[in-house]
Amino acid sequence: MEAKIEGGRISVNIVDMLCSLSLEDKRSIIDTLSCDDEILADVTAQLLDGWTEAGSYGGRIGGAIEPFTPLDKARREIALRSGEVAKKEIEDLCNSLRWAKASEERLSDWGFKMYHGGPVTMLPPLTYGDTLKYEVVKREKSCPTI
Repeated sequence: MEAKIEGGRISVNIVDMLCSLSLEDKRSIIDTLSCDDEILADVTAQLLDGWTEAGSYGGRIGGAIEPFTPLDKARREIALRSGEVAKKEIEDLCNSLRWAKASEERLSDWGFKMYHGGPVTMLPPLTYGDTLKYEVVKREKSCPTI
């Protein structure tokens, strides 16, 4: 790996640097970078569309019986697990919808009592168990049973 000093700054060739790292150090960097939002956006674009936002792309031999490149392997794994991922995402969205509707109904009940002079206390935090008490959640048909 070659480092240069330019204008008071040290610069290194990132590819040379990565090639010179031990597997343990490379894994540590990968673990950190894999959680970066910009990197995730580009990796997602490459997996779904075949290239990054800037038009870069990794090696791909599409349609092979056995995936060969890491990109092919990732795309194949996503295809095989897509039902599981979709199911989890739909369940999460339905839970969020139930939570929001229960919270809205609870606030409406509280406001009605306050307006009409009923006994009113401060609203305690809403819990998941609370969401199951409200009729709007019991009637909700928009979330399929998966």
